[in-house]
Amino acid sequence: MLISLPGCVQTAGQIFEPGLVDRLVLGQTTTEVAFDLMGPPQSRRTVTKNGTTFTMATYIYGEAKAPIMGGDYFMDLLVIEFFEDTLHGYIQLALDNQAGQPLNIEGTKTLERDVSTKQDVLNLLGRPNGKALSPSNLDIFEDAYGDEIWVWLSSREEGTTVEVQKIVVGFKYDGRVDSVSSSVNVTEY
Repeated sequence: MLISLPGCVQTAGQIFEPGLVDRLVLGQTTTEVAFDLMGPPQSRRTVTKNGTTFTMATYIYGEAKAPIMGGDYFMDLLVIEFFEDTLHGYIQLALDNQAGQPLNIEGTKTLERDVSTKQDVLNLLGRPNGKALSPSNLDIFEDAYGDEIWVWLSSREEGTTVEVQKIVVGFKYDGRVDSVSSSVNVTEY
């Protein structure tokens, strides 16, 4: 006999493969190719910022196991930004109730403007949560300047405290570091 208990597993959204975002290339991938790869987005809208019009596509999938009993949960979120039918930026987040890995904020002090390369940054920080060409409609990229901007995010929850770490690195057209910023925000709830 199979017994089903309400609230044991709840899902929302459409499953998508988060790793496919690595196949998207800023300034090259078209809207059609991105949607063929990722599937249809859950939402698609047009926004204008400072006179520039962007198309935004959002993918969300979440799952909670025994949420009534304090079980595990996760959510994958991907927002893709297009300008003139070409990939302009994206931000991808995997959220869960497990402790996030702290970012190497101290290590960013070794990055040198006009010297450090994209590969140096990848070696130090790993895969970014998002990338965008400048300017972007995605506000998360506003803490740095450059022709291309990458962002890393990590959050940790402990008791009633949430700590969010953020690193933003801007690159020049030649792929060398133009700017680096980092922040740590702690919120009590």
